This record gives sequence, C-alpha cells and structure tokens, in this order.
Amino acid sequence: MNKSRRIIVYFTILFFILNFSLIISSQTISGLVEIIDPSLIGKKLSSGSTYNPDENSCITSKYNMLTVLLLENIINGKKTIVYVIDTNPTYKFKDSILAISSRAAKELGETNNVQIAVKITVLKEGTSSSSTSTSAQSQTTSTGQSQTSTTTSQTSTEKTQDTQTTQTNTVQETQTSSNSMPNPSLIPIYTGAKQTNVTYYYIQVGAFKSKDNAIFLAQKLKNLGYKVFIYFKDLYKVLVGPYTKYEEATEIKKILINILPNDQPFVFSSNMLFE
Repeated sequence: MNKSRRIIVYFTILFFILNFSLIISSQTISGLVEIIDPSLIGKKLSSGSTYNPDENSCITSKYNMLTVLLLENIINGKKTIVYVIDTNPTYKFKDSILAISSRAAKELGETNNVQIAVKITVLKEGTSSSSTSTSAQSQTTSTGQSQTSTTTSQTSTEKTQDTQTTQTNTVQETQTSSNSMPNPSLIPIYTGAKQTNVTYYYIQVGAFKSKDNAIFLAQKLKNLGYKVFIYFKDLYKVLVGPYTKYEEATEIKKILINILPNDQPFVFSSNMLFE
C-alpha cells in the first residue's frame, strides 16, 4: 500500500513538473528582430505613441500593447527588456517578429546587423488590442511610449493590478501614512528633461494613465526611503533614481522586484536629467 501511494505521489509531482515546463516553454520562442526604421524617430505611430529610439520599446503584431518582453541575443547572450508600443500589422518587417528601438539593439550588443537572432520570453502580458480604442490611444511600453484610450474594463484591471502591487510592505505604510491618501505635493512630477554629459541610470517601476495611481505607488516607495519621482509624457511613469553607477541601480532593482512582485522594474540609462 505504501509503495502504491509513493507511485501515485511520484506521478502527481511529475505531472505538475511537465505542465509547468510546458507553460514556461510556451512563453518563450526564438526568432529574428530588427531595428525600427530610423525614419519613424519622433513620429506618431498608429497607436498614437511617439517613437523615441532611446527608450526600450518595440513594434510587433504578435503581442498585445504593453506586453513586457525579455530578449536574449542567441549569439552573445546579452539581454534587454522591451515594451510593445505599437501593434501595427502594416509595419513592413524584414521577416522579423519584432522591430526594436536603437537602445534595445545596443543593449543586445548589435547596432549594425540588419537582423538579430534572439530568444523572446513574455514577462508580463499586455492589454488586448481589441479592447483599445484606436481613436485616442496612449499607453506605454516599459520604457515608455503610450496609448491613451482604453475601455472601462481595462482601466479597472490596471487599477486592480496597481492596488495589488502597492499592498506590499503594509507595516511600513501604516507607520508612515495612517491610511490617508498620499500627498501629491511630496512627490516631484516632472514634464521635461535637460541634456547632460553624464550617463544616469534610472529604474522604471510603473507607468499609469491615472495620476493618482502613480502617486500612490511613488509615495509608498518614498516612505521606504527611495529617490522616487514621476515623469509625465502621455503616461505617468514612476521612476527611481538617478544613479551614476549601473551596479548600484541594478542592486536597487533587485530589491524593488521583491517589493513589487507583480511588476517588472527595469533599469535604463539616459543622458537626460529630468526636471
């Protein structure tokens, strides 16, 4: 009888392992990516987003808007994270799955190749394009472009995810806020940036259509002692930084991943100082 039970337990565990492996593998594919056509720099895309080559973004018809993707260069092993900023099916791909920004290509160690062979892993599913109104879109990719018109159901889902994210570290929150709404005046909100000769590193922890949601998350991080601010361009992006050392930003990102398990904080570099 004991032997029979052990066999049943063994096959049960094996069943779950196999199913988990299938789920993971279904989220990862291999294919070619290319660099977004430079003629689109500064121009509005079909989604309403403006293409900025210095942000980690991509164009694809395979994934939904705002989907977070991990790209790994099959040749050199370098990785980067991009957000889907446009799903225009009429974009002229060169037999590629994605068209990625210049910054993303640099992080993959490729700037001259027409196409790059990569592994693509979905880190976070985006919003369904069918539930998005194309007349006034402005949602962001992880780094930051946007789409501003979504359905009520999408908005409530986004708020629910934000609420779940900001429930971490409830003890610290209770000590600092007494269940009151965050004070917007305590969180800097910038709309511009100045060019510098210094390379800064920032961590993006969230991007929201709702200013209140962005302030709510930023206040919680501020209560924990982080240098946090909001940058507004189409969306309210919650950023931590700046840092002058990549290693420091990376270590902070690791901590933030534990604090915000439902999100995908990522590091990006820029010569811009937000103000």
